[in-house]
Amino acid sequence: LIPAEMAPRLGYSAMTMTRAFDELEAANLAEVTVRGRERCLRFVGGRKEIWEKALPFLRSPVSKRLFIRRASGLEGAMRAGLTALARFSMLAPPEYPTYALSREDWKALRQRHKTIEVPAQDPDASEIEVWWYPPALFAEDGIVDPLSLYLSLKEDRDERTETALEEMMEKFKW
Repeated sequence: LIPAEMAPRLGYSAMTMTRAFDELEAANLAEVTVRGRERCLRFVGGRKEIWEKALPFLRSPVSKRLFIRRASGLEGAMRAGLTALARFSMLAPPEYPTYALSREDWKALRQRHKTIEVPAQDPDASEIEVWWYPPALFAEDGIVDPLSLYLSLKEDRDERTETALEEMMEKFKW
């Protein structure tokens, strides 16, 4: 991987990607080599091994959670939270859907559509997770990716959620 090639694909500057490469190398997750003027990143180990080594450095992609009255404009949003976990496991889906939006998409939704925050118990509620990065980046079939989903829910102490996360990770194709 080369910073200048990865930057536009991930929506970051080349400088930010260079810093990310440095951090991956410092955490012993990858090796950086230089070919001419280009820095190249190569991950060390298998995918599952890298995940397990990286886990202590990773945080939830969710910057904030809130509930809104169901609104139009969520059609393209990625399913997340317990709604997504129900698709990857035997967990029953929650009463209200959960969607993940980037900060930019959340801001645009609020500007285009009337969004009303409500308590979680509201029967017309939808849970919104505002993510640090665009959830669609690694999503598939309108559902956030399993690794980001794991990070978003790993602090949930509900036994059913913990069991469903374990089930999802056991099925994950490394």
